[in-house]
Amino acid sequence: MTPGMKPAARIAMMPRHLVIRRAIILLGVAGLATSLVMLYVHHQLAVSSGSYTSFCNVSEQVNCDAVLGSRYAYFLGIPVAVWTTATYLAFIVLAVMPGSLPGFAVAALAGVSVGYSIVLAFVSFALLSTVCLMCAGLYALNVALLALAWVHLSPVAPRPAAAAAVLGPLVVAIAVGYGTTRSAPAAVELTEAEIAAEQPDFYRWYTSQPVVAGTPDARFGPIHSRGAPGAAVTIVEFSDFACTHCASAHHALKAVIDRHPDEVRLIFRHFPLDPSCNPTVPQQLHPSACDSAIAAECAGEQDRFWEYHDYLFEHQEPLDYVAVAAALGLQVEGFRECLKRGGARATVARDVRRGTELGVKSTPTTYINGRAIMGALAESLYEHAVAIEMGRARAATTMLR
Repeated sequence: MTPGMKPAARIAMMPRHLVIRRAIILLGVAGLATSLVMLYVHHQLAVSSGSYTSFCNVSEQVNCDAVLGSRYAYFLGIPVAVWTTATYLAFIVLAVMPGSLPGFAVAALAGVSVGYSIVLAFVSFALLSTVCLMCAGLYALNVALLALAWVHLSPVAPRPAAAAAVLGPLVVAIAVGYGTTRSAPAAVELTEAEIAAEQPDFYRWYTSQPVVAGTPDARFGPIHSRGAPGAAVTIVEFSDFACTHCASAHHALKAVIDRHPDEVRLIFRHFPLDPSCNPTVPQQLHPSACDSAIAAECAGEQDRFWEYHDYLFEHQEPLDYVAVAAALGLQVEGFRECLKRGGARATVARDVRRGTELGVKSTPTTYINGRAIMGALAESLYEHAVAIEMGRARAATTMLR
């Protein structure tokens, strides 16, 4: 090549296979770097007892922490970030190997990567209702790698063989990935001793939190609960429908209850950070929080509290509460009348008073068998907390026999 030639001209004069090799290496390095950052964030979420927030936690809708802290961040019990790190290392190795580029191997690896990316994108958008920017970047990298594999294979291999090399692994990855996410555990269920050994920082922090008596007190308004009434673990949650951290806790706690419907009970209590119904709040933080809480109580009058509750956490932007009631199939006139009466507001006020008595100052605040936890935890840490409490409940039951 001529000295002083512009980079674009140099690339144009390179052999086609060399351009593809270098592009794969560059994309592999970018993917490897992103994967390592994701692995760091995943680790911090697992050990920080809810105190860590990454640079990628922008909002409820754009939140890497919500994705990387969920049970879907594992594949076969291993963090997905470990798998992606190994995958991009494999791309780099294939591209730097001497001899001709192993196009079918690159195509198969790219097909698997894109297939699993489709599964994870579905989980992120449809199940977690949030976007992980780092994950989205890897999705784009995987599509680019697949395109490079196709460009390399199509002139040198029969079209059917090239298509099979790409589409076969892609379809298999979608099928396997979807199957594993349907039953993905948040983490391996550990005993208290194992949690103390494997997560010592979390264990010390969790067991040092104060235990408050009387948190599930039924005298303070109606109880909205999920799970078995006689469950070994009762979680009382004081929450705010306009709070993004509360929405993260909602997703995590719902997943825990779904996995342990007979062992864990969740009780929801209102604590809107809105002075229009919460006199302990000195300034306006969440202008719609009281209205959302009242609307949820009006849905509760028609035995539809939890459907409305879930909708409010999925859509935290300003809402037409009557339109939401109609969309959920509630009796609209009865809902309108409830909004006009003071009963729902009085129920919210009773929850606020009870939360104030217990010392709630921020949301979410949860009491796990009375143990006070301020802030949202990663889903895996809620699982550890439940495992500790379940183990202690079993031990107490055994001692009474």
